Amino acid sequence: FWFFFLKKESGTPSPLRESFQNFFSREKRRPIQEIMDLVQSKYVDEVSLDSVADAGIQAMLNKLDPHSVFIPAEDLQEINEDIDGKFFGIGVEFTIINDTLNVVNVLKDGPSQKAGVEVGDKFINVNDSLIAGNKIDNEKARKLLRGDFNIKVDISILRNNQSKLLTVTRGVIPLKSVDAAYMIDATVGYIRLNKFSVTTYKEFMIALTDLNKKGLQKLILDLRDNGGGVLDEAIEIADEFLEGDKLITYTVGKHLPKKEYRCRRQGQFEKGVLVVLADENTASASEVLLGALQDWDRATIIGRRT
Repeated sequence: FWFFFLKKESGTPSPLRESFQNFFSREKRRPIQEIMDLVQSKYVDEVSLDSVADAGIQAMLNKLDPHSVFIPAEDLQEINEDIDGKFFGIGVEFTIINDTLNVVNVLKDGPSQKAGVEVGDKFINVNDSLIAGNKIDNEKARKLLRGDFNIKVDISILRNNQSKLLTVTRGVIPLKSVDAAYMIDATVGYIRLNKFSVTTYKEFMIALTDLNKKGLQKLILDLRDNGGGVLDEAIEIADEFLEGDKLITYTVGKHLPKKEYRCRRQGQFEKGVLVVLADENTASASEVLLGALQDWDRATIIGRRT
C-alpha cells in the first residue's frame, strides 16, 4: 500500500494524514466497556444495558464505603422531593385495605379537600387506570397520584356505596421536617426532626421561636430515626445552640481544600439546658449536629450509638 501525504502551507497536518494516524493508533478501551460490548453482541438473550450498567456502578461503589451509593434515575425524583421538602400531588394520606385504596387523611386546604375528597373515600379509578381490586401497592398508587404541577387528575371514588367522579388539580404538598413541637411543662420544650431538607431550618426556627414565647428554658431535641439530609441545614441549627465563632464541622478531601463551618451569629438557645435523643438510625447530617454539640459540651446525648 502506498500512502501519500499532502503538505499544507500552514504546516498543519492534512485530513488525509490525520486519518492515517487514527488508523494506526489504538486507544486502550476500559474493561467495563469491553464487557458491555460483549454482552450486547454475544449474550444469548436480550439484555437491558441500562440495568446492567446500574448494577455495575453499584458494585463499584460497594467497594468504597457504606455512604457512597448510586441513585438510579427512577428513584431520583423521590430523593429530590425529600430534599426539597415538597412534592406535587393531590394531598391525601391513604392505606390499602382488601386491595382498595382508602383515604385516611386529607390535607387541610390541599387540592383534594378543595375538590371534595373526604376521609373514608375508596379510590376506584385514577384517570384511565383501575386501581381497586387490581393488586395496587403503595408505590404504584403514589406514581399515579403524584406528577407534574397544576395537572388535573380524574378520580372515581366510592362513598357510602355510591360512585362519584372528582377532578383534583395537583398542587404543592409540603413534606414537613418538624413532626412535633410543644411544651411538656412550663419550662421544658420538645422538638422532633425527622430529616434535614432545605426547609428544615426555617421550620425549626418557627417552632423554637414559638416555644421561647411560651417560657422555654430546657429543650429536648429528638433526632431518633433521622437519617440526615442537607448538611447546611444541620449547621444552621447547630449555630442556634453554640456561641462565639466555634467550629461546627469541616470538610476536606484528597482533591478538595479544607472548608470550615463556624458559628456566625447569636443563636436563640445558646444558654438553656439541651438534651438530644439519638438511636442507631440517627445518621449523616444528624451526626454532624450531634458531634458539634458533644464536642463543645453543649448538650447531653441520650440513646443508642448512631
